[in-house]
Amino acid sequence: MVFLFLIVVTVFGVITWNLNKSIESKSTEQSIIADSLQNYKIAFNVLENSSLIKNLKGKKLVLLGEQQHGDGATQALNSELVMFLKKNGFNVLFFESNFYPTYRLNESLRNVQNIDFSVALNPFWAKSKETKELRQHIYQSAKTSDPFIVRGIDFQISTIFTQKKIHEDLVRYLKTIPSFEQYHYRHFWHSLKNGYGPVLYFNSKSSKMDKNREACLREIKLLIDLINSEFTSTNGEQQLYIRYLQNIYDFYYAKMFLKGDKYNAYRDSVMFENTIFQMEQFPDEKFVLWSANKHILNTSKFGKNLGYYLKNKFKDEMFTIMTTSYDGYSTNIATSNIQRNNPATSTTVEYFLKNNHSDATIFYTNDALKNKSSVMRFLGFNNLENFWFKEFDAFIFIPHMTPTHY
Repeated sequence: MVFLFLIVVTVFGVITWNLNKSIESKSTEQSIIADSLQNYKIAFNVLENSSLIKNLKGKKLVLLGEQQHGDGATQALNSELVMFLKKNGFNVLFFESNFYPTYRLNESLRNVQNIDFSVALNPFWAKSKETKELRQHIYQSAKTSDPFIVRGIDFQISTIFTQKKIHEDLVRYLKTIPSFEQYHYRHFWHSLKNGYGPVLYFNSKSSKMDKNREACLREIKLLIDLINSEFTSTNGEQQLYIRYLQNIYDFYYAKMFLKGDKYNAYRDSVMFENTIFQMEQFPDEKFVLWSANKHILNTSKFGKNLGYYLKNKFKDEMFTIMTTSYDGYSTNIATSNIQRNNPATSTTVEYFLKNNHSDATIFYTNDALKNKSSVMRFLGFNNLENFWFKEFDAFIFIPHMTPTHY
């Protein structure tokens, strides 16, 4: 019995020793990566005279990411970076917000009307203290000859906007088409009047659910065909409403039939289409796109997403800046509660970066790092191993995350 006990203790000791050696080895690897980054950095507070301007030469599109949407420190820093980019000729700003209401928001800005950013943008952009200076900058620029153009790329529709605007605006436009008869599209109108059609109407388990879904999607396609049939040549308003109806179709379809990764992949493909559609309206401009890190990854390791599609299209004309942090707190955007973030472990690059950096710092990738696997925290504060330096051109390291404040 004693002999068996000694065997168990010995085996356990060997396993523990191997585990500790593995952790020690992994920590050493991340420490080496962190040290190598010291030659490729700029302090965030010296952007104006930094190498970032040189690195952006020849770029048409800059992607800005955040670990998750309730990260106040990230929103403040990205706002500062967006205003810096505006000074350097990047005049169009895309948010990960709904395509159509943000389009209308920009029209209001152009007409210098009273602006309610929350009609189009999510609260963490529309109401937070961290993005207030950026919102003021956008509004003030609308009064000048060099305005900041604001657009959205998402197909997800807010309930408030659905109930108040979609039905009203679509009917107003469609009534300009002589052959339009509203009663031919009753399933679609019913979904709009009740807000969030896919949730409140088409996902209600009943004998008519499948027929209601099919009828609604068919009616949206018929409306697109109707608009196309009424015009011998395309115009801006026609293209806008066709794109808008296609977004509603895609959103309804995804909510009805797709879940999890399939839904996310479909959503990213639509965001790509919306981005390109709007970039083509400004062929001579340069663009900034602000989204969650997970949407702007440059490879397909975590699935084909917006960043993957954009990288394949723009290649060296695109520059991606993601964000990561060591520890801190964020705001849960669903509940508004402040939550402690999952901290970095000793096997992450961030763990070693925080020893030498008390302020936000931008680090560039380099060819040597692209072939090194590293453990980092770009996706929702999860410590994940990946060839991260293939996913971006630079990243912002924030020692301590702070929550979004309203």
